[in-house]
Amino acid sequence: MLSRPGEGKEVPYLAMEYIQGARNLLEHAEAATLDLRARLRLFVKVCEAVHHGHEQGIIHRDLKPGNILVDPHGQPKVIDYGIARSTDAASPRPIVRPPVCCSERFRI
Repeated sequence: MLSRPGEGKEVPYLAMEYIQGARNLLEHAEAATLDLRARLRLFVKVCEAVHHGHEQGIIHRDLKPGNILVDPHGQPKVIDYGIARSTDAASPRPIVRPPVCCSERFRI
């Protein structure tokens, strides 16, 4: 939780890793000329990441190839939790509220 200066209110935030040289899922599969087996192995890793989020009580709600980056080592990373929700019935509101910009899409 972060506190807003002068207000004393706590504001939830989500910090995510910057992934240098990452490509979205489809770009990676095409550039690396992955065959069907390699694509399925990559997809299993994506499913494991999504499952981990579910175990932590987070539902992504916007999974698509553009929201899955693959680092230069072939490790997929699920990004853009802008409309994610908690599975906690006491807190059904979004995890992250706008304005949100993931670091991979932010350009200086």
